[in-house]
Amino acid sequence: METIQTFVLGAASTLALIGLGYSFISVLRINKTVNQLTEKSKDVENEFGETHRTIDERFSQLERSLHDRMDDMCREADKMREEINRSINELNAYADSRFDKTIDKLCERMDMQDNELIKVVEQHDSRLVELETDKKVSEDKLEQINS
Repeated sequence: METIQTFVLGAASTLALIGLGYSFISVLRINKTVNQLTEKSKDVENEFGETHRTIDERFSQLERSLHDRMDDMCREADKMREEINRSINELNAYADSRFDKTIDKLCERMDMQDNELIKVVEQHDSRLVELETDKKVSEDKLEQINS
């Protein structure tokens, strides 16, 4: 009976050792799987970090590009404003010049008309003097005839 007990104990011990070995192998497999998942997690984390950095860099580039474009547009707007102001000043100067020329021509015409009127008045004055002289001569002659 002792032999049977020893045999059963041996068999039980062997089965326990086999179960323990199988459990140990399962733990090693689980540990290996955990390590692989950890590696993959780190890879995904690194890839995510790289993607995040790439997105940040691209966003920064776009932001700089936008600011540069806005600065360019502001400079263009300033140039246009200066050009418009210059054109307005040129138009104002041209209008002033044309106005001055028109006034000068009107003044010349008025001076010419004044000179013509003066000549006409002088002619009339001269004719009036002649008429008065003729009248005086005629009155003198009439007086001579009457006397």
